[in-house]
Amino acid sequence: MNHTTLTSATHDEAINVLRNSGSELTLTVKHYKSAAPFLLKNFRQLIPETEQIFPGKVDFVVFVVVVVFVFVVVVVVVVVVFVVIVIFVVFVCLL
Repeated sequence: MNHTTLTSATHDEAINVLRNSGSELTLTVKHYKSAAPFLLKNFRQLIPETEQIFPGKVDFVVFVVVVVFVFVVVVVVVVVVFVVIVIFVVFVCLL
């Protein structure tokens, strides 16, 4: 706003800048591509404020994180099912 970056400003600080901006105001609005908020919550500062130097790089990183997460969940489920089956077989054999 008037060549002042408000990226890390609080709501109250942004309001004060608006009120003290005078009769003319220049706004530059940036749009970030949507992604799962829980993935970007702590990494928003890593996303460039201007157009991306490497278009699609952030989308690819989010995709890789989601794929790895799904893979880990599937492996954990398979291991748990295997352990339950082994326990059941051992229990049945002991009877």
